[in-house]
Amino acid sequence: MPTIEDKTTPTAEQPIDHESVDPETSAEAEIKTPEESEELPEAELEGPKPGQAQNSRSHWHRFRDWYSNHKRLSIPLTALLLLLVLGVVPWTRYAAAGLFISHDVEVQVVDSKTGAPVSEAKVQASSGSAEITSGNGHVSLHKVKAGRTTIKVTKKYYKDSQLKTTVSVFKSSKAQSIRLQATGRQVKITVANMITKKGLASVDIKISDVDVKTDASGNATAVLKAGVSSQKATLKLSGYNDSNVTVQVSDTQIKENKFSLTPSGKVYFLSNRSGKVDVMKSNLDGSDTVIVLAGTGNEDTDNSVLVASPDWKYLALLAKRDTGASKVYIITTSNDQLTTADEGSANFAISGWIGDNLIYTVSRTDLSPWNTGSNKLKSYDASTGKLVLLDQTSGTGDASSNAYEYYGLVFLSGDSVIYGKGWTSKYPSSADYSGKQETLSIISANGQNHKVISQYAADTKTVYYTPHGPNSIYIVTNTQGQTDYAYYDYVVGSAPKQISLTNDQLYKNYPTYYLSPNGKQTLWTEIRDGNAILVGDTTGGNGKVIATIASSSPVGWISGQYVLISKSTNELYIMSVAGGTPLKIGNYLNTSYYGLVTQRGNL
Repeated sequence: MPTIEDKTTPTAEQPIDHESVDPETSAEAEIKTPEESEELPEAELEGPKPGQAQNSRSHWHRFRDWYSNHKRLSIPLTALLLLLVLGVVPWTRYAAAGLFISHDVEVQVVDSKTGAPVSEAKVQASSGSAEITSGNGHVSLHKVKAGRTTIKVTKKYYKDSQLKTTVSVFKSSKAQSIRLQATGRQVKITVANMITKKGLASVDIKISDVDVKTDASGNATAVLKAGVSSQKATLKLSGYNDSNVTVQVSDTQIKENKFSLTPSGKVYFLSNRSGKVDVMKSNLDGSDTVIVLAGTGNEDTDNSVLVASPDWKYLALLAKRDTGASKVYIITTSNDQLTTADEGSANFAISGWIGDNLIYTVSRTDLSPWNTGSNKLKSYDASTGKLVLLDQTSGTGDASSNAYEYYGLVFLSGDSVIYGKGWTSKYPSSADYSGKQETLSIISANGQNHKVISQYAADTKTVYYTPHGPNSIYIVTNTQGQTDYAYYDYVVGSAPKQISLTNDQLYKNYPTYYLSPNGKQTLWTEIRDGNAILVGDTTGGNGKVIATIASSSPVGWISGQYVLISKSTNELYIMSVAGGTPLKIGNYLNTSYYGLVTQRGNL
């Protein structure tokens, strides 16, 4: 029969599982004798206090649950704590921050003796980029890691220098200053604008194997090898002509060398110094003068005309270059190529330029004035070669009795041509003008947007026009045979307005206004204790005297920075639009037509 086993006494088939027995709760836990208990350490006798382990786990669980449930607050607090640790403990700050924080570090390099900026020096950080100093001796090193770094500076004829510094975790705008000791001979170089006389910044100066750059005031210090009294140098700056110069060097003193650069660009003019009427060009300081278009010997000196477009991309030349009549030519200044724009049995008169469009009138010599089209107003687009007829005159009758139109005004303003047409006859006393109108019109240079501004009955009214500003014209009308004069002021873009006007105002000798290439300034002259050259706004107002020069008059612009002045009839000068002393370019041929072009005309 089977027997009932004692479940608390393991059999041989059921070994004791010590890991499963709880020493505190098992009824079978081993009981020590008092003697054995005395041999145990005191700590083991006491054992853990009831509930201690459970309380420790409970606090951690509660913190973990709060951190997980309040991430919007807990994560920023953690980041703040890390930053505080980095900020308080220096070695922690730089060792850790350098792994992911870097800044641009500003460095200023100066000469240890003169304190002048050292340009074109190589500056390199041990944990960042390598850069070259500017004309002000300044450089920005990029991606320099936070922490300790070494900045090294090298330049020819200077002792190498280095600076050990600490790059802060937080970016600083303060520049690190490094002084270099020269080992060669120092020279000072100043470079100025030839026309304005002002210092030029960032001029590249190459002297043998040494490169320097001017600072904001146009100054630079170069260190050259000892034992030479002079060295050749090249000056370069964008927008200016290169210049080859000689730099003076001294073993006993710091030599000062002053040079000038001429703004790039060419000025074109007529000249008969060869005995013929040539088109010539030179640099803006008069150097490098060459013949662009040689005269043929057929030119009419008094009636040869050269007018430049506002940006000097094109030149209009009216000249008789063969045995026939005068022709209108275009010279493209980018390659000095000559193109014939218009020719024929006609007399041409240039009015001026609107952008790339040359505006001029044609008087046909093979037609009678009463024939339609005997006089024409034209526009030639120099950029495309397109010729546009803007307007032409009409007429009636024959040789014994006739009436015909004529152009009493051609005026350029902005991108528009304003022109007035009147009626006349070879026999005015017997001419019939009934039904005919004297008109003032406006049209764009491309032939679009034609509009009649005002018109008057030709059989009863006589009309006169007097331009008195860059964009304004006086209109005077009266009934034929009477003295009922009416005066109007027409400002381009608005309707004529009737005004009161005195004869002194009407017949005043108003100046010719030259509009700047950007259309924002005007240039003109007035008699103010001599010939005053003025620059003002687009209306001819707010004039500022930039120079007072005897026997002078303005003749145009070179870009928006310089103006051209004619002095003593045939001397050509250039000066800054801000004023100063004019620089003579040279002599030129001043034809009889010269100065009669409109405010859009140039030289």
